[in-house]
Amino acid sequence: MPRRKKHSRLPNGYGSIRYLGKNRKNPYAVHPPANIDGDRPAALCYVDDWMKGFIILTAYKAGI
Repeated sequence: MPRRKKHSRLPNGYGSIRYLGKNRKNPYAVHPPANIDGDRPAALCYVDDWMKGFIILTAYKAGI
């Protein structure tokens, strides 16, 4: 039986949440969407949980 994914995939143009590795206080980096050139902007913030990163990214997309 295949393994269940932990988190669902984010839609295109939404941004990304990257796992930077263990042994960090805040191992997830929240990045806004990339530019047309493909350049990835700096991280918005670093969080300790994927769901917190998703909430921050959703608020960023909403314009709050």
